[in-house]
Amino acid sequence: MHIIDGYGRAFVQFVTPYYERNDSGHQLKHALDVLDNAMMFKTVLDLNVPEKEIIAATLMHDIQLYRGRKNHHVNGANFATTNDYPGKSEFSHDAQERIAMAILQHRASFTGSYTAQLSELVSSADRGIPSTYQELLDRIRGCKIDIVTDAGELKSADEIEQMAVSHLKEKFGTAGYARYPDMYIEMYMDRLSKRAAEIDKL
Repeated sequence: MHIIDGYGRAFVQFVTPYYERNDSGHQLKHALDVLDNAMMFKTVLDLNVPEKEIIAATLMHDIQLYRGRKNHHVNGANFATTNDYPGKSEFSHDAQERIAMAILQHRASFTGSYTAQLSELVSSADRGIPSTYQELLDRIRGCKIDIVTDAGELKSADEIEQMAVSHLKEKFGTAGYARYPDMYIEMYMDRLSKRAAEIDKL
């Protein structure tokens, strides 16, 4: 885990009450994991991104998720823009804008162009280490079961498995529609390529 200095500790103390209101998958530990990932990217890829901006953006990226997942990126960016936070007055206007935009652009569903390297870094770090194809398949299978159950449909285990594998190939195979930040691809090219090839063989 990244060593939290005085500034980081102040920020952790600041965001903790907000993360305690989030769902179990987006507690403070998640934000700290994203910070760790971002610092690893910074080191490995030799990125010229200020550490304090990384701390602020990563630790606030899900700060408003408790208000609802759909718009948490928008609400989080607005929060960073309109509220005080540790060290905000020491950041330049441009730095404050980069932090807010990184929060706004961090979601995997973002399809625009990143406005700064900080945005791409936070988005990449939030994705974590690429899951194995089996981990992805397990998650997709669970989602398919929930969908057919909620719809009251009768599907056999084989039919659900076929649906899950088809979805896996469509999204994560070599020709899949899943997209990643260039920074993420640079870091994990080998893993992503190997996983796609394994999925193609299913």
